[in-house]
Amino acid sequence: MSTLRAASAIARVELARIVRDRTGVAFIVVLPILVIIVIGSSIGSVSGSARIGVLDLDRTPESAALIDDLEASDRLEVVLVDDLESLTVDVRLDRLRVGVVVPAGHAERLAGGDTSEIDLVLDPSRATTAAARNSVAAVVDRHAAVVAATAFVSELTGADPSTVTGTATDVATVLVPVRVETEDIGTGGIDAGSPFSYPAAANLVLFTFINTLAVGGALVESRRLGVTRRILAGPVSPSAVVGGYAASRFVVAVGQGLIVVVAGALLFDVEWGAPLAVALLVVLFSVVAAAVGVLVGAVARTPEQTQSIGIPVGIAMGMLGGALWPLQFVPDWLRQLGHVTPHAWAMDGWVTVVFEDGGVADIAVELAVLAVYGAVVASLAVVGLRRAVTRP
Repeated sequence: MSTLRAASAIARVELARIVRDRTGVAFIVVLPILVIIVIGSSIGSVSGSARIGVLDLDRTPESAALIDDLEASDRLEVVLVDDLESLTVDVRLDRLRVGVVVPAGHAERLAGGDTSEIDLVLDPSRATTAAARNSVAAVVDRHAAVVAATAFVSELTGADPSTVTGTATDVATVLVPVRVETEDIGTGGIDAGSPFSYPAAANLVLFTFINTLAVGGALVESRRLGVTRRILAGPVSPSAVVGGYAASRFVVAVGQGLIVVVAGALLFDVEWGAPLAVALLVVLFSVVAAAVGVLVGAVARTPEQTQSIGIPVGIAMGMLGGALWPLQFVPDWLRQLGHVTPHAWAMDGWVTVVFEDGGVADIAVELAVLAVYGAVVASLAVVGLRRAVTRP
């Protein structure tokens, strides 16, 4: 039997064993998708219009004018609600980003020259609440300026307030606002059309690595039960055994990555970017993950060790590498430390491809670093596994 055929046969058997493990399949297929849903939902949308609820307790032309101003904003999508309880529930469940409550007596207080307070219902723990709140505040401030101008001119000249309001609104419309342009320098904010974009990329990196380490337990079990020794008793070389085990882990890693990519595109509207760059990131990080998985399977003595040691190590590396939170939110020294891990280089690549429309040339450094990681760890894994399967 040729080495290639033997390695292919061993890889197929190993993959069949992995697929028959229902718990392992659930971790590979179901868990990443659930985590993406939870994290993406908690982050909320990072661009586009914010969906807000408006409760009008005044129901006067003045309150209707404020609602019209809110609806005219291209940053807000207004939904009218009937009671405070349902508004609060919708905000709490993130069906609405912010709730706006126009109090009863709003028009009466304005007519009397008093201040009318507009109440907001919001969840300050969400990252996108501040942006929606600022958009609402900007509209309310513009509306308040018109109201103040109307009151001032009416009191000064005795003109009809409705006529003055129309004039003040026209003037506010034609005035050219101050334009503020922002530019991210260094590690700026992450912006994308789907709130699931960063969680999808992060969980691709995290679960590709962790699940490939986890299936290393099957390799340890094969050694412990003497399966590898029986294979070597036939016309099979140690190189074929090493190749078969390594190939099966690589297929698992690539499969995990493809599952997240496809689910992200179909279920969460994630735009992954340039296909070739996406494919290279998935393949090269899968090489790294498979090499680490084979190395762990070669040095571990029991299947439990691959779980108790490999998974915590994988999570810790994910934390350092930005697979649990963006690295631009951590201090510089911690960001530099994170780049000791392949996760940080992979996440840098994903951020460039997904959020900055980068191509292969833009992530050449990240791809090169991942290739070096894969080559070094794979060499160690091959040596360690060859010793493990040939050890008496």
